[in-house]
Amino acid sequence: MNVLLAEDSFANALMAKKLLEKLGCQVDHVENGRLAADRAKSITYNLILMDLQMPVLDGYQSTEEIRNAGVSAPIIALTASATDDEQKRIVEYGMNGFLLKPVTMDGLNEIIVKWVTK
Repeated sequence: MNVLLAEDSFANALMAKKLLEKLGCQVDHVENGRLAADRAKSITYNLILMDLQMPVLDGYQSTEEIRNAGVSAPIIALTASATDDEQKRIVEYGMNGFLLKPVTMDGLNEIIVKWVTK
């Protein structure tokens, strides 16, 4: 399974990448929203994990660009908090759901089962 991980925090990216690899995923990591949008439009991914607060383009802007390009891969927001307003905004911008940080093996596995292995 090919996963795009868009996360600007080195520590968060390292942890998520290690967990995803333990789950058998091939992980492509980028550190800003511009790179995420460009990569998602040129490579087919089974899953995109999108940090919401990144440089260049934030997760919302990047997701909007990805969706406008016709990419239909599930996009899951990575966020430290998920208020009702933020959850609504996540869906409005075309993301499929969210995962709270710090990510865990169980959380990532649930996302993969729900959105990729249907």
